[in-house]
Amino acid sequence: MTKFSVLAASLMILSSSAWAQNAPIKGVVELFTSQSCSSCPPAEKALGEIIKRGDVIGLAFHVDYWNYLDWKDTFSSADFTKRQYDYATSFGTSQVYTPQMIVNGLESVKAGSPNAVFSKMDELQKSALPVAVSASVEGNHLNIDAGNGTGEANLVLAIFDAKESIDVLRGENAGVTIVNHNAVTSVRTVGMWKGSRMSIELPAKEYLREKGYGCAVLLQRQTKNGTPGEIIGAAYIPGLGS
Repeated sequence: MTKFSVLAASLMILSSSAWAQNAPIKGVVELFTSQSCSSCPPAEKALGEIIKRGDVIGLAFHVDYWNYLDWKDTFSSADFTKRQYDYATSFGTSQVYTPQMIVNGLESVKAGSPNAVFSKMDELQKSALPVAVSASVEGNHLNIDAGNGTGEANLVLAIFDAKESIDVLRGENAGVTIVNHNAVTSVRTVGMWKGSRMSIELPAKEYLREKGYGCAVLLQRQTKNGTPGEIIGAAYIPGLGS
């Protein structure tokens, strides 16, 4: 089986379910976090508040570079650490830290402040993301549609666990229960958008068959270095059945 076949098989919804998101998305917030970092629990709480707003997609990418502090983050991945370092390259810096929030793939904001995130979105743009993106689940099919615009962008799928409470037993957060919101479990590029409307259909397999799992669809440009750039469109399917 090819890598794409594995991906296509990785989006599972119960065959009787149907869901579509119609509200426009104003922005995407990516939180780089770790259960092993004592500064991160307030940022996790802030992410939960951001997600409740409804017009903002919040995603948590758990890095692995704090795992040596006597606790291995249950969602951590070297892939997510690489994504954060790639953003650092995009921003012209070599520094990464947790907690860090990145808005629309463009700028960092104070991770513990939802108001700072919303203000940054208002500063970056006064309306929803410029390219309309929609996602719907019908039976065993995930349908994605991206509208007209300019330039090119990757169509990126991020699968996440919508809500999970973790009792941290060791390390800096020993004894703390952290509620992780939209903890990303995998990220894959599923297509290339070239400025004109496109629609794709993926079979619903694997990840979303689990209760509480959802996905975000990101239309994201690349920088000249090939690192993540501006997010120009997005859609959201919450944790179904959660």
